[in-house]
Amino acid sequence: MFPTEMEQIEAIDEYFQTESSAPSVFSFPQRDIDTVLRQSIPADGRMEIYNEFAKGKSVDEIAQFLQKEYAGGRGFATGTGKFAVWFGEDGIKLAWGTSARYESVNQTVSWTDAAERIGVLLEAGQFLTNVEAE
Repeated sequence: MFPTEMEQIEAIDEYFQTESSAPSVFSFPQRDIDTVLRQSIPADGRMEIYNEFAKGKSVDEIAQFLQKEYAGGRGFATGTGKFAVWFGEDGIKLAWGTSARYESVNQTVSWTDAAERIGVLLEAGQFLTNVEAE
């Protein structure tokens, strides 16, 4: 009626061997990623990004643009904890704690994914402040 201990272990192993069901213990909540995208550049940088979208550029073109707009690293403290970000050639590296440049990277958001997410935030009116949007 119930699976044996060995059958349970095999089922768990199978579950975690598939890429689509990989554990997400180390991934970041979307709201934290959104915070990074909004708060890591000044208002004029957000307006520049808005202008790139307004020109109707492709996601790939905007991704290339984002790589130049976001630079260096930052630290954040949100309801989920303290984390650091580093903006590199391969995307936005996020790590719990105080360093994301070299090691302990828990998640990397590609520039293409960042461009797509910013597009969603712009459409929802959540990327620019009310003053910037006017």
